[in-house]
This record gives sequence, structure tokens and C-alpha cells, in this order.
Amino acid sequence: VPHSVHQELDARAKKIELGRRMIEKYNCTGCHVIENWGGDILRRYKDKNNGPPRLTGEGNKVQPNWFFGFLKNVVTLRPWLKVRMPSFQMPENDVAALVDYFAALDGKLRPYVHFDKAGVKPESLAAGRILFAKADCLSCHGDWPPPPGKEAPTAPSLSYAKSRLRPDWIVKW
Repeated sequence: VPHSVHQELDARAKKIELGRRMIEKYNCTGCHVIENWGGDILRRYKDKNNGPPRLTGEGNKVQPNWFFGFLKNVVTLRPWLKVRMPSFQMPENDVAALVDYFAALDGKLRPYVHFDKAGVKPESLAAGRILFAKADCLSCHGDWPPPPGKEAPTAPSLSYAKSRLRPDWIVKW
């Protein structure tokens, strides 16, 4: 094949290509919808919230260090689900390729996530507390198992939010 028809991939495209190979290797789309593809198990659920989460925008949403640790040692984020994310015992290179893939898809190639609390005004913090209470965030992001007389949560616990979610994603959300 002549060199003129070879595709030269930049650093971002290489990360996406390698990540797609990992997605195929571990059959991630067997459960999850990624790049609007897959979700075979998810299609079997009437209520899509009771199945594996869609991973569209995951690189924009999660911090790379947390995601790496999660893939190395899966923790339960949604305990009410009847399906579980398996622990694949992936080699670190495969885990890194998946983390880089999701970050590259969403243009989040800088691996460092920093939030400067000193830049938050006290009135913003107070407004956040009021909004958190008004929106009744804990009605969905509550404790598992739920206390007697309370409904089960329908969204992941916020206990991982600080280490799991990107601060800029939280603001946009």
C-alpha cells in the first residue's frame, strides 16, 4: 500500500484508536453504550436507569486518577443494580489506554485535575449549600441501604464525588 494512503494519527487519535481496541478486547460495549454504540445488556432493561450506565462523556466527567483506580479495583457505585461491573484484572497498560481513550474522546488530555478551594467565595459556598438542600440532592443520592421508611437511592452516592468527578463537569452539570 503506498504511503500516500496511510493515515497519520496525531497523539489524540492514537489514544482513541488504542482505546477502541481495549473496548473491543474487554467487550465494554456488551454492557455500556460508548460512542453511541453497544449496550446489548442495557437494551434488555425497561428502565434504563437499572442497567449499566451509558459512558458517553465519561472522559469529561471523571478524574483520570479515580478512573484508573476504579478499573484496577472496581467499587460499587450503584448498589441497587442487579448487574455488576466485573473486575477484569487488566494490565496497567490496558487500564491506562482506556482512561486515555475516554479523556481523548472528550478533549481532556491534560491528566491533572486541580480545584483551588481558596478561589471559592464564602457566599458561593453558602449558596451551594442552599441549592443542595433546595434540590434535595440526597433524595436520589442517598444512603445504601436506605434507612427504614426511606426510598432506595436512584443515583450514585456522593461519597466519591470529590475524587471521582471533575470540578468543571460539576459546574456545567
